[in-house]
Amino acid sequence: MPKKFGILMAAILFPMQMAHAEDCSEAFTSADDVYSFAEDSLRSHNLHDVRDNAGQANEAAEDMVLAADECSCDEASEHADDAFSYTERAYQAHKLNKAISYMKLAGAAADEAMSALEECEI
Repeated sequence: MPKKFGILMAAILFPMQMAHAEDCSEAFTSADDVYSFAEDSLRSHNLHDVRDNAGQANEAAEDMVLAADECSCDEASEHADDAFSYTERAYQAHKLNKAISYMKLAGAAADEAMSALEECEI
């Protein structure tokens, strides 16, 4: 009887662990996208391009917020919220240096989120 119970528990818990890992990997992918858009912005000399990157990064940051919340990685959720806020500010900036500064902060927040997600064992 104990052997059957162990097999039953493994059959129940294994899919739950897989779902957790999948949800966190989505958050990691979105964080990586935010980071990439931020890096692209740091090399730009044009406000329009930075704001375009910020808009795309904002969409990825929104996805990151939702996915980090779903996989219950609290620290990553906090950094995702920060990245979302910074990408919004970058998108609304009227000066190139301000937009780039906010995108730099968004990239740092995304990097911190990826580190936190690794700690949550994606």
